[in-house]
Amino acid sequence: MSHWPSRLSLPALLLLTGLAAGQPQESVPAAEQPPEARVPTAAAVVDTRLEQRLLAEAALADERPLDALAIAEAWLEALRVTASDPTGEREIALSLKARAQRALDDPDGAAETYLELLDAVETRYGRLSVETMPPMIAIGQSFNAAGRYAEALVFGDQARHIARRNHGLFSTEQIEAMHLMATANDGLGDRTRGRELREEALGIAERRLGADSAELLPYLEDLADWYARRGLTIRERRSRERVLSLQRAHHADEPERQLETLRQIARSWQSEVPAALRHTMDRRSARQLARLSPSASPGARPARESLREGERLLEAHPTLPAVERARMLIAIGDWHMIFDPTPEDALAYYRQAWAEVADDEIAREELLGRPATLYFVPPPSPVSATVADAQEGRLTLAFTVGADGRASDIIIEQPSPEDTMDEATRRQLASTGRYRPRFKEGEPVAIAGARLTQPFRYRPAQ
Repeated sequence: MSHWPSRLSLPALLLLTGLAAGQPQESVPAAEQPPEARVPTAAAVVDTRLEQRLLAEAALADERPLDALAIAEAWLEALRVTASDPTGEREIALSLKARAQRALDDPDGAAETYLELLDAVETRYGRLSVETMPPMIAIGQSFNAAGRYAEALVFGDQARHIARRNHGLFSTEQIEAMHLMATANDGLGDRTRGRELREEALGIAERRLGADSAELLPYLEDLADWYARRGLTIRERRSRERVLSLQRAHHADEPERQLETLRQIARSWQSEVPAALRHTMDRRSARQLARLSPSASPGARPARESLREGERLLEAHPTLPAVERARMLIAIGDWHMIFDPTPEDALAYYRQAWAEVADDEIAREELLGRPATLYFVPPPSPVSATVADAQEGRLTLAFTVGADGRASDIIIEQPSPEDTMDEATRRQLASTGRYRPRFKEGEPVAIAGARLTQPFRYRPAQ
């Protein structure tokens, strides 16, 4: 990893590169300089290998990947001409080129460049050296990004083999390769193996670091995030509870970290679906179910308990940053918006949050500047995925998010095939959909143009 500054102004860059090249830095009045010297060209600036690296790094930091790619390719061409590379410059240039390709959303090109880099590293250090691990993992990540999961799995497995050979069977150095393999398995449809690899990686970290180590936090947080994305809410909460316990033990002086974890736990509980909504049913049952209130969710009470703990942290730490206080107040408001029969309490918490960040326009826009979906459970599909002749359908609704956080003026924009789910979904959205409304000048306002696209399964009429 480079340790050069990530952002450099052109004058600072010229000064650094001039000093590195051993050039005297004389002060010459601008009026006495020839016109071509007053505006440095790329050819004038890029005179040394250090300058090329600095310029490429600066271009990547400034989100100019095309410039970085051009510099790296010019550097590689110069090295091909000299046919000599005693200091590993080619490896640095290849790495910069691949990073630029990834920034340009060209994972296939990046993979090819990283493969070339791997060849160079293997030639210099040997095929089983630890130096081969970073390019192997980068190749695998590029293949994952390109959807070439089987190839990614090969390189992840090889990187793990090298980590275990050089560092031991239970080394933490293999964890990055295991996460790469897990992502590849997800892409191949084997999510069970993906979960097992992630859980095995956590077990290795626990073995090396200790179950009560603060260093375990990133591993637990990463696994909890993955559980959340997969809807494994029980496993997610178990991981979040462990995170919270470690934060209390090791980061008691950083209450904002605990606040975030408490919000995540509350969101997980709030996403719990009432048992009656987990099964397929006929249209008549779906109409009856539309009357079911979100308060029937089994997660309502434990979610509120987590948020109450957050409230106690706010009271105990009155000097917390305004944005952190606002986030927790909004989370409490979200709970009231979902589970209370009326929105008054929720809106009161949102107004408090707005007041906390009243002088921070960016925070106001991020937190309350647009509607946010809080709760909506669509009616179950008419048939399960195991039905042999089941077809995939799609339905799109357009609606207004009112100042009260409810959906209104619902229009069926893209009907479902054979009107399979239209009315059931519309009724469910109108009765149980909950949204955080947009705020403007400290008050909630209605906003039209919200959309909901819902996939489902159905059996075509014979």
